[in-house]
Amino acid sequence: MLQIKRGKVDGYFHPSGAGQQCCYEKSGNLLVGAPGGGSVDKVSPQNFLGHFLEDVLPAFLCCFGPLSNCDAYYQKRPSDNGEGYNPPNPACVYGDPHIVTLDGFKYTFNGKGEYLIAQVDDIFSFQGRMTQAVNPQGDPVGASVFSAVAMSDGSSIIQFQIGFSDDPDALINGTFIDFTEVSLQQFNGVAVEKDGNKLFARFNSGAYIEVREENGFLSILLVSFPILWKGRTQGLIGNYNGDTADDLTPCTGNPLSLDADLKTIHEMFGVTWSINRPQDSLFTYPEGESWANYTFPNFEPTFEVVFSNSSLEQEADDLCGDDFFCRFDIATTENTMVGLLTLYVIHHASTGLALPQIPAAAPSATLGSGVTRPS
Repeated sequence: MLQIKRGKVDGYFHPSGAGQQCCYEKSGNLLVGAPGGGSVDKVSPQNFLGHFLEDVLPAFLCCFGPLSNCDAYYQKRPSDNGEGYNPPNPACVYGDPHIVTLDGFKYTFNGKGEYLIAQVDDIFSFQGRMTQAVNPQGDPVGASVFSAVAMSDGSSIIQFQIGFSDDPDALINGTFIDFTEVSLQQFNGVAVEKDGNKLFARFNSGAYIEVREENGFLSILLVSFPILWKGRTQGLIGNYNGDTADDLTPCTGNPLSLDADLKTIHEMFGVTWSINRPQDSLFTYPEGESWANYTFPNFEPTFEVVFSNSSLEQEADDLCGDDFFCRFDIATTENTMVGLLTLYVIHHASTGLALPQIPAAAPSATLGSGVTRPS
């Protein structure tokens, strides 16, 4: 999977370690072909000796050494300009949680507990913890937000969660990762990075997970899986097969209609993906707590847009216009910042732009007339 970060190629991950090297001029133009263009690598640069023997040495001997046969080298290991590359569409989770599946279907599910976001056969598992949201006064409301996620490819378990200071923490196999000195750290089969309020996990298998903390919860989750995992993935982010029609398939049974209402989606789809046994959970728990402390099968959220007061409804009208998801989030959480975040995500996703840095505010803040909808 090719990972693009801040507009630049950041890495290419493949389970075999093979990949395509890309080289650029100082001006930023991609170099293709002899003598300076990138070429196919047989071995990942992480394997220093193997990469040197299989990739660096052949290139040196053919193009700069005694063999002097650079054209033949590039015939066997050509440059790639990226033409024809079809990047997988990411799934996205944001707000109070709204979920966009890997196939592009959008729905809302407010659970409370731990759920299977995605299971890829027996090679990758991704779980999420939803906790009950509170309003700016600290009172619980009929909505939920993501507070932690855990993922594993069978070799390492990575956990992202909200820390004590609302800054996201990362754990590897139950141990906290210290990013004080190094922001990007490599573990067995996975690289983990922290950048401000964002955490990233890049697995050698091609799985990519990004979370962003805003207002005391994991406000945005981005999930990208390799195309080879099509037809093998199930869970809250849908059946990954290029067809949205079966994205609301419960853990057992037939797919729901995509027109199903929020209550039906909650009861007949969402809760069926609960982690129902402690031995199935990937999470590390605080001392004195266990899976049982995060299991609430009878939680019933709000299914209708009902505002607690007319002033809040007027703020939602001014901020959201007729956007249902924005209005829903403000009504259920009583927090206009959550609605603003949802509106920003929807706007930038629809225009194909990268997600912006959401304006910072305390969880108890309400937005005044100076805040406007994105244009």
